[in-house]
Amino acid sequence: MKGSPPRRSLGRPDACARWRSAGGAIVLALLVRGTPAAGADLWADLIDDHRAFYAPGGLIRLAAGVGVAGSLANTSADRDFQDAYQERFDGETLRDAARALRYAGMWERAPLAWAAAGLLAVPWRHTAPGGAMVEWSARCLRALAVGTPPTLVIQRGLGGARPRDGDSAWRPLEDDVAASGHALVGAIPLLTAARMVKSPLLRSTLYAASTLTAWSRVHNDDHYLSQAALGWWMGWLATSAVGQSPDQLKKQGVEVGPCGDGVYLAWWRQF
Repeated sequence: MKGSPPRRSLGRPDACARWRSAGGAIVLALLVRGTPAAGADLWADLIDDHRAFYAPGGLIRLAAGVGVAGSLANTSADRDFQDAYQERFDGETLRDAARALRYAGMWERAPLAWAAAGLLAVPWRHTAPGGAMVEWSARCLRALAVGTPPTLVIQRGLGGARPRDGDSAWRPLEDDVAASGHALVGAIPLLTAARMVKSPLLRSTLYAASTLTAWSRVHNDDHYLSQAALGWWMGWLATSAVGQSPDQLKKQGVEVGPCGDGVYLAWWRQF
């Protein structure tokens, strides 16, 4: 690659806007819930969501995702994949689709759309479709509130440049794109819907569709594969945490013990 342009500096307005997105998600979820009593329930739900996200099993899955992303980012794999992909897929139709999908992952717009859908359904919340829409909206906003802080820490803490700015190698605090925020936000509504439906075919379709925003970031040369995949994984973990009951959390744990000349680390879950 011929000389790289200087990396974009870490602009405070961008970071602040993303933190406001997490706080705003909580406010919007309160509005969707509608009543003071429901608002009190929301705070309890948010506490449970965070407990689930940071439970031993959740932290192990988070570490696994970061480890896989690191194996791509800190080797030639990311650049090799990016170069091969850009050479093979460069059609105008795909480019237009990828640009459109970008809007699904915008921190400042997508949560407003989720909240609007829930608020519009509030008058019909006692019907099956209305209740499902309100629940979906609230779950999306809760997942964003859970997933945004650790994603922002990973973005800045690990560093890594965009494809057009340099390589993907992690350089802590030097950049803020180690995980794609668009991939996180774009995945949340579809992953949430997938976890709410009963049809295996529809659930699989929604899971597959949840990767489209992440794909658009790679296609538009805005993120490397590791960055897009890690952003999507944060969305997976956040939506997985939402809705887990305290009883479910009690059915999993981590064990550490001696094993020969070393120690073992195990995560267990009761089914």
